[in-house]
Amino acid sequence: MNLILKARDFAREAHDSIGQKRKYSNQPYWVHPYRVAARVLQRNEANEAMVAAAFLHDTIEDVPNVTPYIIEREFGSEVARMVVGLTQYSKQIKSTESREKRKVMDLAYLDKQLDDVKIIKLEDRFDNIFDIKINDRGFYDKVYRNETLDLIHIIGYVDEVLKQRIAHICK
Repeated sequence: MNLILKARDFAREAHDSIGQKRKYSNQPYWVHPYRVAARVLQRNEANEAMVAAAFLHDTIEDVPNVTPYIIEREFGSEVARMVVGLTQYSKQIKSTESREKRKVMDLAYLDKQLDDVKIIKLEDRFDNIFDIKINDRGFYDKVYRNETLDLIHIIGYVDEVLKQRIAHICK
């Protein structure tokens, strides 16, 4: 089976296995990684592994029985590297620090990743920011907007156009 289709199906089954829904729309959670993967697929630098990783980007941090080992076994080391790179570092180490400190750790970890991971992360943030800005304006104004600006400041150089689009949304 094609790697991308396998990743799509795996992500859907993984998120459905825990009944995960999008917070504001109550849609099945997998609609989010589908949108992120569709955006990555349209990029000139996209390859099969990047699109697969985009589908899988939230599985390790959200689905308890999905581990880096399972991702590597099922999808190979390149996809696993990207998915682990996209997994919040603070969740990997099970940090109990404040959100602010966890986000600093996560951003420092993300900054060390290769550009393919950073591109997927920007596409992920682009997709998430609309939901949060529209549906939870208080959280957006107090927390998410500044976290987004920090994110694009650190990794936005990988796609200046997308960085500017995200910055425009943050105005």
